Amino acid sequence: MRQFLDFEKPVAELENKIDELRQMTDPEGVNIAEETARLSEKAEKHLRAIYAKLTPWQKVQVARHAQRPHTQDYINALLTEFTPLAGTGCMRMIKPLLAAWAALMVSLWW
Repeated sequence: MRQFLDFEKPVAELENKIDELRQMTDPEGVNIAEETARLSEKAEKHLRAIYAKLTPWQKVQVARHAQRPHTQDYINALLTEFTPLAGTGCMRMIKPLLAAWAALMVSLWW
């Protein structure tokens, strides 16, 4: 489940409505798909408007968000044959420091 920041409350409310509609059965021939599509578009517009005028503190909150991509996510997406270089002279891992041998996935377009 997605975690929303405090300034994303209007979008969170729309997302909750969308989830509620998707869980409903289709009584009386109401077209739920059209309504969810309309609400999804509205949520996307709200999100773009909110992110277009973030304050500096809100930008910090986004950067520190728990669900942001981390280094390991990029490594898994871009590299193959990833072998971490583990340990220091004291035989322990330093989490903020990640060094490894890897092969970069390259696709040639010609």
